[in-house]
Amino acid sequence: MTGRSVGSEPIAFVAFERGLEQTIAELGRWDSERLRGQLFDQMLPASVPFHTYRSWKERFAPAMESDVQSEAAVVLIGEARVDESIESLEAQRHAAWSAVCLPTRGFSRFDPTAALEFIDGDAANSAFFVFCLSGTILAEDALQRFAEVLASEPGCDLVYGDVEVAAGAGAVWPLAFSAFDLERALEQGYGAYCFAVRRERAVEALRSAASLYDTFLSCAERERTYHLPGSVAALPGIDASVATAELAAASEAYFARAGVEAHVEPRPAGLLPAVRVKRAVDWNERTTIIIPTRNRAELLKRCIETVLPAAHETTPASSSSTTTPASLTRWIIWRACPTTRST
Repeated sequence: MTGRSVGSEPIAFVAFERGLEQTIAELGRWDSERLRGQLFDQMLPASVPFHTYRSWKERFAPAMESDVQSEAAVVLIGEARVDESIESLEAQRHAAWSAVCLPTRGFSRFDPTAALEFIDGDAANSAFFVFCLSGTILAEDALQRFAEVLASEPGCDLVYGDVEVAAGAGAVWPLAFSAFDLERALEQGYGAYCFAVRRERAVEALRSAASLYDTFLSCAERERTYHLPGSVAALPGIDASVATAELAAASEAYFARAGVEAHVEPRPAGLLPAVRVKRAVDWNERTTIIIPTRNRAELLKRCIETVLPAAHETTPASSSSTTTPASLTRWIIWRACPTTRST
């Protein structure tokens, strides 16, 4: 949520169901450590068991009264369960809104001309637009929370929230997303299911965007896209196998706009669609490796030996050349400098 980049390696963490102090007590050992466990529980945030999920959401609820009066426009993609979405809109704390339902061609593809007509017509006074699938049940404070973020953060153009997926028998699966990650957005489209964007960015995107994923990726920028923690909506059922093709097309369109050569291929669909992005590699690009050593020839030798396999690799089969790239075969001649001593 802070925007700090997290590497691709696994993240280790420890969680205690009822806190470290209680865990130590139940183990019946290290009784002298219970005070330390109590201090740990007070100083560090506790993990949240899933059975307390609904009470956890309440921590993100805004004040009942809000000074933000900007008008919202809601674009519902599709025609299924429209009445349920409208009913959730009528229950919004943020009363200034208008809405349109756009027919789909596929999963979330729509006619951008119809969206632009709505923007210039009923939504002419709207300051921001919320995009989501028809059948989405918006939390009663969703529009208010979106409006408050856009009003208080002038550097934010797009904001997306966590969502829920129905699990049957009244239960839900919470999908808590991370701070904006462009690579993850291109391969999973995770923020595209319910997001708000400022009017000018929406107008610009809808000149070419033709799907929910395409609209999201057209508007999202690294420094101007915010994550809103806490669920803002419950999603309708998603046919991930059908949605995957649209996500792939939206990611390809993103790279085309950026002038980046990349190949996007579908991945096996799970709860949500996913694709894999493979950027083209410039095999003629030079890479310099600097290994700082002093009088440690064996260490330097081991370092060089670990790099040698890459130097002997050939270009991909798709390339017309099968010779080893020149940039990988240029090596720096090193010399171990003896230590000098003055007398």
